[in-house]
Amino acid sequence: MRKLILSFIIILFLAVYFINSNSDKEIRVRIIPNSDRLEDKELKNEVKKITIGYLASLERKDYNKTIEEINNSIDKLEYVLRDYDAKVSFDYHTLYNKTYNDNAIKDEEAYTLYIILGEGKGSNWWGTIYPEFLEISSEEEIKYKSFFYELFTKGEIK
Repeated sequence: MRKLILSFIIILFLAVYFINSNSDKEIRVRIIPNSDRLEDKELKNEVKKITIGYLASLERKDYNKTIEEINNSIDKLEYVLRDYDAKVSFDYHTLYNKTYNDNAIKDEEAYTLYIILGEGKGSNWWGTIYPEFLEISSEEEIKYKSFFYELFTKGEIK
């Protein structure tokens, strides 16, 4: 009986571990236009629509499966975006602390689908595609504030 109870407890702990092991992982998407000129913003929006359609066709129920599906089909996305002077990559990127719509975005490395159009000097659009599909997105670059920068440059903190 003890072996049965011990086995059950071990299985329970393993199940909880595997269920929670991917719960805090995110996969993000970021599209950066050539510039902030109107025609570049319009191209960014066209690429955004194509990218959302591509991402919507993928299975997103499992973190590892989503990564596998993106890796297996990224060449197709790159081919579709060839006329937009797009560079497409999917890898770990450092994402710094941000807040948007009262949501805190952690400072961490996360898989990110990057699409850079031309020189990539415009304001980006970004969102999360896992675990929630485009749960948070932004049309503008978030400005970072540093406590120490504010303290030393202005002499006060606002």
